[in-house]
Amino acid sequence: EQPDARLSAMVDDHDRLENVPVSLALRPGTVLGLVGDGTAARAVARALVVQAAVTSGPADLAVRVFVHDAPERWAWPSRRACA
Repeated sequence: EQPDARLSAMVDDHDRLENVPVSLALRPGTVLGLVGDGTAARAVARALVVQAAVTSGPADLAVRVFVHDAPERWAWPSRRACA
């Protein structure tokens, strides 16, 4: 049975949420990838790395960044703030 055309149109018009928080369960071994506009993806990635770093101890968090372009932009996660 096909849904009503009005219902289908409403779903099509509202199938994406914008400007809403997203909760992630980053358990051990979890891999997170970001795609989309490069500038926006880099900004989100920076924010995620900083949030994880300030809410986790050094024994609890390892950050590895794999990029295909401009790796020099991502050298900072490998630097240690204190020895």
